[in-house]
Amino acid sequence: MEQRRDYVSVAEAARGLRLGDRRIRALIRAGALAAQNVGGRWLVSRADVEQRARRRGRPGRPLGQRNAWALVARLSGAEWPELSPWDRSRLKQRVANRSLLSLADELHDRAELHLFRSDERVLERLRDDSAVVLSGVNAAAEYGLDIRAPGVVEAYVDRDRLDDLVYRYALRPAAVADANVLLRVVDEAVPRARQGVAPVAAVALDLLESSDDRSRRAGRELARRLR
Repeated sequence: MEQRRDYVSVAEAARGLRLGDRRIRALIRAGALAAQNVGGRWLVSRADVEQRARRRGRPGRPLGQRNAWALVARLSGAEWPELSPWDRSRLKQRVANRSLLSLADELHDRAELHLFRSDERVLERLRDDSAVVLSGVNAAAEYGLDIRAPGVVEAYVDRDRLDDLVYRYALRPAAVADANVLLRVVDEAVPRARQGVAPVAAVALDLLESSDDRSRRAGRELARRLR
């Protein structure tokens, strides 16, 4: 292992990026932050943390799910959903003169990422299941992006439908490198666009959070179209 000064703890990385510990661990799982597990404790690459801070600036506090989805809807071209006057005013201030790219970290808590491995023979049935709302690489073509991943299912699912999907499709928890099913779990009903897939801003965010360089480039391209 490299010298200890080249790494920081999850807590130190969270303070440096003004994110929560949960968000840092999610970035590690997604391969967006280099890290090593030493004795059951994650150590994060100091260089990666510093580079991310320079690239994205200093993000604000992540939004809760309900407000994050309200902002995703608005950035996707929809009207503001029903919100209290106070919440709507705060969100309008937050989005004023800002792009989706600059808001990405603040919208991360829109869902909780679960990674699974499944038999490839059931992936097509899972993609067609009405319980899931396709996103990321599975929805990119609907928004004019030339990127596909037939061996992967990437979708949103309501929390109360997750256990049923895991059982019916024999989904097994997996590490980033082995996962072929990426389910982002939300507490309320998942919004759908007219195409039946996730709203365009959500698709862009999911691509941006990918561990694959090509997907991240596609996410940036899609995000830039929105503002």
